Amino acid sequence: MYILITDLESVLIPELWVEIGKKLNVRELLLTTRDVGDFEALMKKRIEALKSRRIKFSEIRRVVETLDPVDGASEFLERVNEVVQVVMVSDTFYEIALPVVKKLGNYLLLANNLEIEDDTIVGFRIRVGGKKHLVVEFLQKLGFRTICVGDSFNDVSMLHTCDFPILFNPPPKLREMVPDARIVRTLDELERCIKDAVAYSR
Repeated sequence: MYILITDLESVLIPELWVEIGKKLNVRELLLTTRDVGDFEALMKKRIEALKSRRIKFSEIRRVVETLDPVDGASEFLERVNEVVQVVMVSDTFYEIALPVVKKLGNYLLLANNLEIEDDTIVGFRIRVGGKKHLVVEFLQKLGFRTICVGDSFNDVSMLHTCDFPILFNPPPKLREMVPDARIVRTLDELERCIKDAVAYSR
């Protein structure tokens, strides 16, 4: 049986920090893991930028609550869930992602946690960062075959580990790092690729 392990942001939902940065006019939040490979360093810059502008977590939450998944993402998940189990593995944070993820449906999300005090983000707890491949390895040990979908440098380890890697609209450098991956540009292409992988294994 196959399990689909998919990245979240830029595949199924918008890049949350980018959208927050646009709405709150914080330029430092526009960088993502497609730009910066060191996730913890990126998060420290984000928190410092928020702190320097005295932006409260409640302001961030209000922005996120207005956001919707990528067009067609909910329907895409419903269709592929007929042939694979779906697990979303992301370097995002439960505290900001859940309002958007709930709109996708009731799928398992493995993510990180923010540390919040007095309505201010003061730190973060990493559960996933740099460890996505461990999720893949665990599921493989249980006897599942794995399809992984990623679009950023922090997805490379799981793409190298899985049985069927797929890059979603990747930058050129990422394509060089995972040369065996199938490349897709849309959710329709991704759906066909997933179903082809499952059909091929039967």
